[in-house]
Amino acid sequence: KNGFEANWDHRSYKDRGINFEPQPKLGSKIIKMESQAGQDPKDIHSKPVTERGREYQEVKLRNLYTLINRPEEALDSVSKQQVTFMWGDVAKVIARYVDDQALFERLSLKIQNSPELVCLKKEGSLTESIFTTRTRLAEEKKFVDTINALKGNENHGVNASLVEASIEKANIQLRESKNDPKASLSDDQVNAIKHMSLANQLSFVEGYAGAGKTTVMKVMKEIWETSGYQVFGLAPTGKAAENLADCGISSDTVHSFLKSFEHGRSQYDSKTIIVLDEAGMVDHQRFHGLIQAVEKLGIKLVASGDRGQLSPVEAGVPFRLAVAEAGKADLTTVLRQKVPWQKEATVLFGQGRAEEALKAYLDKGHIHFCDEKKPHDV
Repeated sequence: KNGFEANWDHRSYKDRGINFEPQPKLGSKIIKMESQAGQDPKDIHSKPVTERGREYQEVKLRNLYTLINRPEEALDSVSKQQVTFMWGDVAKVIARYVDDQALFERLSLKIQNSPELVCLKKEGSLTESIFTTRTRLAEEKKFVDTINALKGNENHGVNASLVEASIEKANIQLRESKNDPKASLSDDQVNAIKHMSLANQLSFVEGYAGAGKTTVMKVMKEIWETSGYQVFGLAPTGKAAENLADCGISSDTVHSFLKSFEHGRSQYDSKTIIVLDEAGMVDHQRFHGLIQAVEKLGIKLVASGDRGQLSPVEAGVPFRLAVAEAGKADLTTVLRQKVPWQKEATVLFGQGRAEEALKAYLDKGHIHFCDEKKPHDV
């Protein structure tokens, strides 16, 4: 209720397709020096006396000219962060570069009348309505069309008897490691293995943390490699890519993979299986690029994501779109936690109901509060 979510994107505006320049920061020292000289770099009519002040003003002017030349740049900037937005989000971008009220109103009117702005839900007034852009709608339609074109391809099959033998092998290993004659893969794990073993070029798996995804991927890696495929992993971040190492799958970031593909350095082909972990964190632009690479190279893509996972930094939730079109296997049986109420709490976390999940731990006495010492008490 009182928290916040903040995602950081390390890419430059240029790499993200935003034509504005990042605005230099004015520290308190610079502001004080300019104020003593009777100047304000934020006012385009002032004459800054410091180098940083002049730089700030020059960048602001260039961004202002960019906005005047093409007001839709404000829409592009907002839609890179949000698939849908309200007029207040657009107004904030305009106000960032425009001080003059008359110019602000002229640019606002041009954007409101632009064919690029699409009203999805009219709620009486302009400020209450929900918008998107025509470009974003076209991109998502193209993405969905590509998913639908690929989901019918069935050219990555494996032997059914190998799948059954691998499942039984995994069950034997579980019984030995746990010293439990009744230990076995969960029904969800078996279904996920069979789902990923199908010949389909696209395969999606969604589940909760602690539902045994690592075990499933180890089994699948052995099945694919025994069937003559090479298996590689991808993830949205370097840290996430390290997680696939637990499955014995060498991995890289989606960004690095796409760079290699764009420069013609990709060595993957139809005998390659790409496992994408934490797929829910991949933004629209990169997920779409990955799907295009899958289509061109003929590789099989297996994408898995955790329910309730952080959203991608950039706009769009392509993993949800892909799952809605192509279907998925679910891993919802929590295995990591053994105590029933802890399993239930894990599911609540996965459903985004963190307050209820934390209350379960609080009620069981597993959350303790302590008074934080203030700096002068230390």
